[in-house]
Amino acid sequence: MQYLFILVVLLTVFTGPIAGQVPEGQEILLRFKDKRKTTVTKSAFEYVYQKNNGGYDSARTHKPEQYRDYLNLYVNFKRKVIQARELGLDTTRAFQAELATYLKQLAQPYLVKKDVMDALVREAYEHWRQAVSVSHILIRIPEEPTPADTLRAFQRAMQLRDSLRNGADFATLALRHSEDPSAKDNNGFLGFFSAFDFVYPFEKSAYQTPVGQVSAPVRTQYGYHLIKVHERITAPGNREAAHILIRFGPNYEAKDSIEARRRIEDLYERIQKGADFGSLAMEYSDDPNSKSKRGDLGSRYLPVPYMQELKYRLKNGEVSKPFRSAFGYHIMKVKVEDENKTFEELQKSLRNRVTRDKRASIAEEELIAQLKNQYNYEMVGGNVQKLIDNVGEAYLGGDYTGSDLGKTIRELTLVRFADRSLTAAEFLAELPRFRRRTTTTGTDVGSVLREDLEAWSRARLLEYEESQLERKYPEFAHLKQEYTEGILLFSLTERKVWRKAVEDTLGLRKFYEKNKSKYTAGERVVLTEYRSTVQESMQKLDSLLQAGASKAAVDSALAQDLFMVRRSTVTLAKDHKRAAPFYALKVGERTPLTEENKSFVIYEVERFRPAGIKDFEEARSEVITDYQADLEKRWLEELAKKYKYKLDENVFARLFRS
Repeated sequence: MQYLFILVVLLTVFTGPIAGQVPEGQEILLRFKDKRKTTVTKSAFEYVYQKNNGGYDSARTHKPEQYRDYLNLYVNFKRKVIQARELGLDTTRAFQAELATYLKQLAQPYLVKKDVMDALVREAYEHWRQAVSVSHILIRIPEEPTPADTLRAFQRAMQLRDSLRNGADFATLALRHSEDPSAKDNNGFLGFFSAFDFVYPFEKSAYQTPVGQVSAPVRTQYGYHLIKVHERITAPGNREAAHILIRFGPNYEAKDSIEARRRIEDLYERIQKGADFGSLAMEYSDDPNSKSKRGDLGSRYLPVPYMQELKYRLKNGEVSKPFRSAFGYHIMKVKVEDENKTFEELQKSLRNRVTRDKRASIAEEELIAQLKNQYNYEMVGGNVQKLIDNVGEAYLGGDYTGSDLGKTIRELTLVRFADRSLTAAEFLAELPRFRRRTTTTGTDVGSVLREDLEAWSRARLLEYEESQLERKYPEFAHLKQEYTEGILLFSLTERKVWRKAVEDTLGLRKFYEKNKSKYTAGERVVLTEYRSTVQESMQKLDSLLQAGASKAAVDSALAQDLFMVRRSTVTLAKDHKRAAPFYALKVGERTPLTEENKSFVIYEVERFRPAGIKDFEEARSEVITDYQADLEKRWLEELAKKYKYKLDENVFARLFRS
């Protein structure tokens, strides 16, 4: 899992569909002489070739030499996978667990109804292109509501809606009746928001309600909302806000509002003259959460409505004039990304966000309904009732297992679908995972058990569908094989090449001694760089260094008080454009604390190196890279001797020709 990036690269370049399994009527392109007699079909090789070479249309125009060049790479890949299987790497618990994790992720797009998901993604894009300014009134319901609780809240929301239709002022009603705690400060006004800022039912209703009107009561997990839409504007793009906050009072540099306003206006004037917003935020802002991040507030919804409005009103890079909120005086800057991107360009990222969002449950619900019909799903009502009659009130206990039930009851079939019959014993064994809540005496046993059974059987239905994906979707079968072989390739390459090159210190030394004439460099200076975006931390470090602190004291400070300071080694050639100032210093001397690339930095001269061969430690990273290449070369030579293959030239000549 930790090397996902490398794995993805390996998958992209080399992996292909199932080799060694020959579908009926398929032509065999390659036959390996290994224990499993691995084969690769013509169509399998064509699939992986086109995937990495521009698609089928492009692949058909390529010359035989191009196919053969790629075939050589593919053969090397297959030999490594064959060896990994012979070593049993595909049978280890670690491999099985890692593959299962990836397959769960790969299966997700197939476990929702595609047309519904497509519509949700398109809707998210349309919402993303606009911002809606709203107010709301919230009538809460308890976390575990009874039907009476829900009805009471709905009726209250409808009464307030009737009052609004009869001319009542929305802000006044929100102040008096909304159960959102913020209403006492904002009269229910939330300002602008866009896609993914609020829960989906709220978002959808706000976008569907015409400007100037109030929605019907909208149910979310919080209760019922009445939403008034004030304005809708075109505002595409991912918007991130940053601010500088000047607060006032006994605990701040500005003791009163007059001084705070003077300070914020001075900062605004400096920004207008070209001063860096982030640097000023780090030095002067009184917001402890964003100060060290150059004032960055991210893209989340801001609970100050005017700030939300500015986030959608300001253009990319624009800075607001000073304004006041309940927290103090602010200046705000907005960064807008992707505002000109089309649906096609954003479709993948939006789909990922929709999949992680609760709105994806809509597409899952549609799939569940489809699967129930497809697999003849049936909840056996008579048997369910027998179970309810036998578990009694004990079922409502949080630790109920059904161990007191007789064999006849435990063997009752509760649910049927496809070729599955799910029994009461299976249901009760997994009950703790599917209990919706801890119930209390007095709750209706029948309704609780049926809810739990529905949740459990839905999960089993989705698990069954997941087991059918390879059969139903050829592309999923390809993906599964790609990840299987990719993980095997990674595991064996790590063992044979990557880890060995780092851990084999004796072999690495011998390789360096044999090839050290390759590792040369001109005159250069070696520096210790101290860098941080937190100016205060760098000032403390500067004082420590100037006081002549020992290396141990500096190490301790960096590990504890100054943990946000990064220390690293930098080597510059004498003719590098940045090197001249350091050649004016002596070993042990430092540069003054300066600002560089939006952070603060100090350099200390460690040593000056003459031109010539690098010593082992200086050349170590290059030596490791070259040693890995040497290990890879020798490994491939070994594999070529061990796993020979036969290429059917007649089949090869027909690649992409039929």
